[in-house]
Amino acid sequence: MQNQKNVITMTFSVKEEDDVSKRHNDSRNVENVLVLQGGGSLGSFACGVFRALVKRTIRIDIVAGTSIGAVNAAIIAGSKSDHPEKDLENFWIEIAESSHNILPDIFVFDYESNAGAYVRKKIFAASANAAIFGVPKMFVPIWSWSSWLSFWNRWGVERNNNDDNITHYQHQHSNPRNWTYLYDHSPLAKTLDKYIDYKKLNLPTTATSSSPAHRQE
Repeated sequence: MQNQKNVITMTFSVKEEDDVSKRHNDSRNVENVLVLQGGGSLGSFACGVFRALVKRTIRIDIVAGTSIGAVNAAIIAGSKSDHPEKDLENFWIEIAESSHNILPDIFVFDYESNAGAYVRKKIFAASANAAIFGVPKMFVPIWSWSSWLSFWNRWGVERNNNDDNITHYQHQHSNPRNWTYLYDHSPLAKTLDKYIDYKKLNLPTTATSSSPAHRQE
């Protein structure tokens, strides 16, 4: 008895791409995307990275970020001077120069196992100064005088418009149990106004108003 095999033949035909898919394929050029991480002061490192990219005339087509990375991305995309590398550097210099140096750096002796002896080490107080006193061009603690001054200014505006908000502001700001945040970031908004043209961040206009750093070949 002979074995019989049934062979099934399947034939496929490839349809020629239509105009829509052709336009899609033609638009798929290589794009350089810069994604910036968060991390507070770590954003200053991103400034150096971006300056290096500009120096090497590397085109950035898309820039995005989270937290402080979003701040850097906004300066890059919305640079008022059309020189985002300069605006980004000036922004970080302004932030750094506004930092408080009230608490001094301290020295401690730490045992170094490799050396078999105690070695003097320096502990920088920058983070402690920022946490307690804030960075005036970026954020201020809610318990600081500048935050209270901002509170009283808002209170004065609301008092002229709606008396019901007076009690609300007093209750929220005067009692620490009602605080929903510890730092007021309104100074950052004022600082960014110097460097960002917010109209450039409007998605429909980005393609035509992007800065030269985004179009370098």
